[in-house]
Amino acid sequence: MNKKTYGLKGLGEVFRFTLVQTFKNKAYLSSLILMLVMSILSGPYMYFAGSVGEKAGEKVGSVSAEDLKMTDVYVNNTSGVKVAVEDLVSVDSIFENVKFHENEAKNEADLLAGEVILDVATTAEGYQIDAIIGNESEINESELDLLLSDYKYAFDYNRKTAVGLDEEIISMVYSSVDSRVDTEKEYNESQNYSAVYNARSGIEMAYCFILMLVITLSASFIAMSVVEERASKLAETLLMSVDPVALLMGKILAMMCYTLLMIVGMVTGFLISNAFTSTFIIKGKQGAAAKMASALNLDTIFAVLSPLNIVILVSFILLAYLACSVLTGILASSCSRQEEVGGTISGTTTITMIGYFVGIFSMQIDKEIVHIVSALVPVVGCFTSPVNYIVGNINLGIFLLSLLIQLVTVVFMMWLCGKVYKKVLVHEGKSLKLFDLFGLMKK
Repeated sequence: MNKKTYGLKGLGEVFRFTLVQTFKNKAYLSSLILMLVMSILSGPYMYFAGSVGEKAGEKVGSVSAEDLKMTDVYVNNTSGVKVAVEDLVSVDSIFENVKFHENEAKNEADLLAGEVILDVATTAEGYQIDAIIGNESEINESELDLLLSDYKYAFDYNRKTAVGLDEEIISMVYSSVDSRVDTEKEYNESQNYSAVYNARSGIEMAYCFILMLVITLSASFIAMSVVEERASKLAETLLMSVDPVALLMGKILAMMCYTLLMIVGMVTGFLISNAFTSTFIIKGKQGAAAKMASALNLDTIFAVLSPLNIVILVSFILLAYLACSVLTGILASSCSRQEEVGGTISGTTTITMIGYFVGIFSMQIDKEIVHIVSALVPVVGCFTSPVNYIVGNINLGIFLLSLLIQLVTVVFMMWLCGKVYKKVLVHEGKSLKLFDLFGLMKK
């Protein structure tokens, strides 16, 4: 193997230079600060956004006494089960100002805007309760649903108590009985199933999201950095004293430090946001908004992850990062303008998004063959195999084979870099695509 082509001479110098230039760049610093601020505000935002949605939902589905359009209800009850006005009002006081007319005939064609006919009858299957309104009625659907629901509740209660059943007996009669056979291990696991399932889902979502974020952010940063140096002819100058692999790896490692710092800042922001939201905003509160905000609580997830599991996840993040970053760097070095960067990194983005969605959906599919195949695909396996191994969907043998495949992928990308990187830097013309690299290898 040619030492000059595949060596790492000058790696440290390139790394330090790129890192210093990155933190001097106002755009990179602004992005770092913006991510930190957004993560800190995420908890309060989720709570207040949930509160707005919750209140909007209540407004759409609820009925207030002030807005009630219903004025008169004509009850035609031929079922034999007596429901007094007091029974209905005790269920919902919103109807206390509505006039109820028991068994008073009313023609449907004569119904006014605020009038309803409630028809209660016996059928072959049981009982039927119908609400009838006029063609010009101003009563909305929510009012009718509430009337039918409350009347049905009062009707059922009176029907059962009329035969001597009290509430406790009624509850016992209608309660279901389930049975199953468990081993002691299964029984103990089932008691904590919900918490474990939520923790696994949290690990899966968080891991795939972080990996996707690391790769996509770094791809953009690496591509822009490479293009800037190519446009200024700095890369060609550096290649006189720095090995090709060292030149690209120095940039990749520098951008990895920047991206990881951004991720650490985001996680720190989430933890601060979680602590603040739990302590000062949602403490003692109930409802969908509180539940949404409390989903940021990471205690259960961290309790499930052992130190070894964390090492496994981080290792696969680094492998996927290296493979995609080297590919991005090689392709970006053929661009002469920043405008070409988007098209160049589309291949990396596509691979990343495929891995992300496969990682998310494969965990939801309880098929061993799906877990095995997804774990053995280069790069995509980085999204699936570590989490699948941690939760027990694949065995140790498949996991180690997946790890070997990902390592071989990284080594291949490094070999490809040493083979074509210098040729790509001096390439003139349109930016290269993935398959164009194999053509350069033959030259």
